[in-house]
Amino acid sequence: MATQVDKIIKKSKELMGESYLGSNGMTYCQRFVRHCYEAAGIYGNVESAAIAGNKWIVSKSKTNIPVGAAVYFTNNNKNGHVGIYIGNGKMRHVWTKGKVCETSIDVAKGYRGWGWQGGKKPTGAGTAAATIGDTEIYTYDNEGQKTSFNLDKIITATIPEFNKAEKRTAVGADNNKGITLKIIHENNIYDATKLCTDSIQLTTKRKANPAKLTFKIARDAAEAGSIEFYEGDAVALMCDDLGMFWGYIFSKQRTKEQIITVTAYDQTRYLKNKETYCYSKKASEIIKMICDDFNLQTGEIADTEYVINERIEDNNTLWDIIYNALDMTNIYTGKYYCLYDDFGEITLKKYEDMRQPVALC
Repeated sequence: MATQVDKIIKKSKELMGESYLGSNGMTYCQRFVRHCYEAAGIYGNVESAAIAGNKWIVSKSKTNIPVGAAVYFTNNNKNGHVGIYIGNGKMRHVWTKGKVCETSIDVAKGYRGWGWQGGKKPTGAGTAAATIGDTEIYTYDNEGQKTSFNLDKIITATIPEFNKAEKRTAVGADNNKGITLKIIHENNIYDATKLCTDSIQLTTKRKANPAKLTFKIARDAAEAGSIEFYEGDAVALMCDDLGMFWGYIFSKQRTKEQIITVTAYDQTRYLKNKETYCYSKKASEIIKMICDDFNLQTGEIADTEYVINERIEDNNTLWDIIYNALDMTNIYTGKYYCLYDDFGEITLKKYEDMRQPVALC
């Protein structure tokens, strides 16, 4: 029975020579990859390869790329480039004159990494190995080669490595009064508060969901204010000197009235990715391991003390892996913990340490 990878590769071959050149002269490489994955029953639609890479890159490694994976490049333009890896250093992609062809992956510039279109790993794709104690567990890729456990992630590789205090310094100012919205693009920090055409909405949930920030900016106002920003840029929401939200732009949508709706999430959004882990660790150690593997910044991580012995989490979301560990810790210790993003730092605290000396009447 054909796997999803088989169907993706077959569709990419069927589309060889097809044109993905738009009437505006643009090439639609992301559309080609989407069509191939849709032939395998995997769906996910974004505007460009750059956005797809921001959402779905799994690893920056250029070795042991799984057959059928989407390979992402900057290609020296804001829309980026993407193709489908077919093995032996080759990919099928939209290239010369906007037609689908087969070339070396080295023809495109600025390799970013590989991932799965739509964020879903297709059946038949090579999987990573893991270890329990001193025993190595191997799997094999589609070319029959034994693979090793690769945790070389680039999901959030563009996140600047500075701490919470430095973030506040970067976006803070003596005249910050009330609610302020800052957008950080490259070396520029823009105050977008007065450019918002509607209310700024910050949505948080108690468990297993990232904080979400949405706001709207008129395109002409942004251009008049000389503000430039793209998907992946950082956003900070402040109340006076208090950091309320630090996250990253995931999408920009423009209406026919030229109003840009911007959606940003904090870094716990990346915990929706799936992975396989085999471990004998404390829940706090698992959180640190996951954050390190996915290049997520951490703050205070409380020691959960209880060691969970030889547990396997197979292709589960990172949220589920973490909360399974915290639930087991609660069963055996009776202690509750809260995981959240504290202005750009993933934080774990005991409930009892979060109590405030406030009485509600």
